[in-house]
Amino acid sequence: MKLLGRFLFVGIVTALGYFSLLLLLVEYLGWPVPLASSIAYIIALVFNYLAHHHFTFTSSVDHKHSGWRYVIMCVTGFMINAVIMSIDSAAIPYGYLMLQAISIVVVVSWNLLLSRYWVYSHTDRGL
Repeated sequence: MKLLGRFLFVGIVTALGYFSLLLLLVEYLGWPVPLASSIAYIIALVFNYLAHHHFTFTSSVDHKHSGWRYVIMCVTGFMINAVIMSIDSAAIPYGYLMLQAISIVVVVSWNLLLSRYWVYSHTDRGL
C-alpha cells in the first residue's frame, strides 16, 4: 500500500506541476497554448520519470535501461487511451467524460504495473 500511495502522490504532484506551469506560460508569459502545453508536458514527463525512479520505486536501474522503457510505457498508455476514447460514447451515460474516467483508471493501473515490474525493476523481465 505504501507503493501505491507514493505512486499516486507523484502522479498528483506531476499533474499540479503541469497545470501550474501551463498557467504560468500561457497567462503570465503569453505563450501560445499548444506550445505551452507541449513544453509543460515534456517537463512533467521528465519530472514524473525521475520522481518515480528515485522516490516511488527507489530504483538503482541505470537510466539508459529504465528511460527507454518509460518512454515505451508512456507511448503504450497513450495508445490505450486512444483506443478507449475511440469507443462510441453515445450510449454511455456522460459519454466521453465517462470514457476518459475509465481510461485514466486503466492507464494508471497499466503504468503502475509496468513501472513496478519492468521500467524500474532490478531484474530483467524481458519485453
